[in-house]
Amino acid sequence: MTMRIRTAAVTFGAALGLGAVGAVVLHFYDGGSKDHTYLQVGDCWDYSTRFDEAVHLKPCSGPHYGEVILSGDSSTLAPRPSGGLDAPGSCKQQLSAILSKNSHLDFWMIPSGTTTLCAVISADHGGTRTGGLTGRVDR
Repeated sequence: MTMRIRTAAVTFGAALGLGAVGAVVLHFYDGGSKDHTYLQVGDCWDYSTRFDEAVHLKPCSGPHYGEVILSGDSSTLAPRPSGGLDAPGSCKQQLSAILSKNSHLDFWMIPSGTTTLCAVISADHGGTRTGGLTGRVDR
Protein backbone atom coordinates (compact mmCIF):
# COMPACT_ATOMS: atom_id res chain seq x y z
CA MET A 1 0.00 0.00 0.00
CA THR A 2 1.34 3.41 -0.92
CA MET A 3 1.10 6.06 1.74
CA ARG A 4 0.63 9.77 1.28
CA ILE A 5 3.83 11.61 1.95
CA ARG A 6 3.72 15.13 3.27
CA THR A 7 6.89 17.10 2.88
CA ALA A 8 8.29 19.75 5.18
CA ALA A 9 11.45 21.71 4.43
CA VAL A 10 13.75 22.74 7.22
CA THR A 11 16.47 25.28 6.55
CA PHE A 12 19.67 25.20 8.50
CA GLY A 13 23.14 26.76 8.39
CA ALA A 14 25.84 24.48 7.07
CA ALA A 15 28.72 23.58 9.34
CA LEU A 16 32.43 23.83 8.59
CA GLY A 17 32.44 27.63 8.35
CA LEU A 18 31.21 27.69 4.77
CA GLY A 19 28.29 29.93 5.68
CA ALA A 20 26.12 28.17 3.13
CA VAL A 21 22.45 27.55 3.73
CA GLY A 22 21.03 24.17 2.85
CA ALA A 23 17.67 22.44 3.07
CA VAL A 24 16.73 19.07 4.44
CA VAL A 25 13.47 17.49 3.38
CA LEU A 26 11.69 15.50 6.06
CA HIS A 27 9.07 12.93 5.11
CA PHE A 28 6.47 11.55 7.44
CA TYR A 29 3.54 9.23 6.92
CA ASP A 30 -0.01 9.76 8.07
CA GLY A 31 -1.02 6.16 8.63
CA GLY A 32 -1.93 4.95 5.15
CA SER A 33 -3.57 7.93 3.47
CA LYS A 34 -2.64 9.42 0.14
CA ASP A 35 -3.94 12.36 -1.84
CA HIS A 36 -6.81 11.46 -4.17
CA THR A 37 -4.89 12.80 -7.19
CA TYR A 38 -2.45 9.87 -6.87
CA LEU A 39 -5.10 7.23 -7.50
CA GLN A 40 -4.65 4.95 -10.52
CA VAL A 41 -6.95 2.83 -12.65
CA GLY A 42 -7.91 -0.25 -10.63
CA ASP A 43 -7.51 1.40 -7.21
CA CYS A 44 -10.33 1.01 -4.69
CA TRP A 45 -10.60 3.36 -1.72
CA ASP A 46 -12.43 4.88 1.24
CA TYR A 47 -11.96 8.51 2.21
CA SER A 48 -9.80 9.32 5.18
CA THR A 49 -11.50 11.00 8.12
CA ARG A 50 -8.27 12.87 8.91
CA PHE A 51 -7.74 14.75 5.65
CA ASP A 52 -10.45 16.12 3.37
CA GLU A 53 -8.94 14.97 0.08
CA ALA A 54 -7.02 11.94 1.36
CA VAL A 55 -8.02 8.37 0.61
CA HIS A 56 -7.17 4.99 2.08
CA LEU A 57 -6.49 2.34 -0.55
CA LYS A 58 -8.56 -0.74 0.12
CA PRO A 59 -8.67 -4.20 -1.44
CA CYS A 60 -11.44 -4.24 -4.03
CA SER A 61 -12.58 -7.60 -2.67
CA GLY A 62 -13.65 -5.95 0.61
CA PRO A 63 -15.91 -2.98 1.42
CA HIS A 64 -14.84 0.24 -0.28
CA TYR A 65 -16.40 3.54 -1.38
CA GLY A 66 -14.98 4.02 -4.87
CA GLU A 67 -13.12 2.37 -7.71
CA VAL A 68 -11.14 4.07 -10.48
CA ILE A 69 -12.42 2.59 -13.76
CA LEU A 70 -10.59 4.46 -16.52
CA SER A 71 -8.34 7.38 -17.36
CA GLY A 72 -8.33 9.74 -20.29
CA ASP A 73 -6.24 12.51 -21.74
CA SER A 74 -7.61 15.85 -20.52
CA SER A 75 -6.74 17.48 -23.86
CA THR A 76 -9.53 15.51 -25.55
CA LEU A 77 -12.27 16.84 -23.26
CA ALA A 78 -15.06 18.92 -24.75
CA PRO A 79 -15.33 22.55 -23.62
CA ARG A 80 -18.27 23.62 -21.45
CA PRO A 81 -20.45 26.43 -22.84
CA SER A 82 -19.75 28.39 -19.63
CA GLY A 83 -15.98 27.89 -19.97
CA GLY A 84 -13.54 25.24 -18.84
CA LEU A 85 -13.52 21.58 -19.78
CA ASP A 86 -16.37 19.16 -19.24
CA ALA A 87 -14.52 16.44 -17.30
CA PRO A 88 -17.58 15.41 -15.24
CA GLY A 89 -19.71 15.14 -18.39
CA SER A 90 -17.03 13.08 -20.09
CA CYS A 91 -16.78 10.65 -17.16
CA LYS A 92 -20.57 10.33 -16.93
CA GLN A 93 -20.77 9.57 -20.66
CA GLN A 94 -17.92 7.03 -20.59
CA LEU A 95 -19.34 5.29 -17.51
CA SER A 96 -22.98 5.41 -18.69
CA ALA A 97 -23.20 1.67 -19.46
CA ILE A 98 -21.87 0.76 -16.01
CA LEU A 99 -24.12 3.32 -14.27
CA SER A 100 -27.24 2.10 -16.12
CA LYS A 101 -26.64 -1.49 -14.93
CA ASN A 102 -25.89 -0.51 -11.32
CA SER A 103 -28.42 1.89 -9.78
CA HIS A 104 -26.46 2.02 -6.48
CA LEU A 105 -23.52 3.72 -8.24
CA ASP A 106 -22.69 7.30 -9.06
CA PHE A 107 -19.66 8.66 -10.91
CA TRP A 108 -16.77 10.81 -9.82
CA MET A 109 -13.92 12.38 -11.75
CA ILE A 110 -10.43 13.11 -10.50
CA PRO A 111 -8.29 15.68 -12.32
CA SER A 112 -4.66 14.59 -12.22
CA GLY A 113 -2.37 16.80 -14.29
CA THR A 114 -2.99 16.13 -17.97
CA THR A 115 -5.11 13.08 -17.13
CA THR A 116 -8.66 12.77 -15.87
CA LEU A 117 -9.54 9.65 -13.91
CA CYS A 118 -13.13 8.42 -13.96
CA ALA A 119 -14.38 6.46 -10.97
CA VAL A 120 -17.58 4.92 -9.72
CA ILE A 121 -18.65 5.55 -6.14
CA SER A 122 -21.29 4.17 -3.82
CA ALA A 123 -24.32 6.43 -4.19
CA ASP A 124 -25.82 4.90 -1.03
CA HIS A 125 -22.83 5.92 1.13
CA GLY A 126 -22.26 9.50 0.00
CA GLY A 127 -22.69 10.84 3.53
CA THR A 128 -20.00 8.66 5.10
CA ARG A 129 -17.78 8.26 2.01
CA THR A 130 -16.79 4.78 3.21
CA GLY A 131 -17.92 1.28 2.28
CA GLY A 132 -20.89 0.48 0.10
CA LEU A 133 -19.14 -1.50 -2.64
CA THR A 134 -17.68 -5.00 -2.43
CA GLY A 135 -15.79 -6.65 -5.24
CA ARG A 136 -14.93 -5.16 -8.62
CA VAL A 137 -17.70 -3.18 -10.24
CA ASP A 138 -19.64 -5.15 -12.86
CA ARG A 139 -18.69 -3.77 -16.24
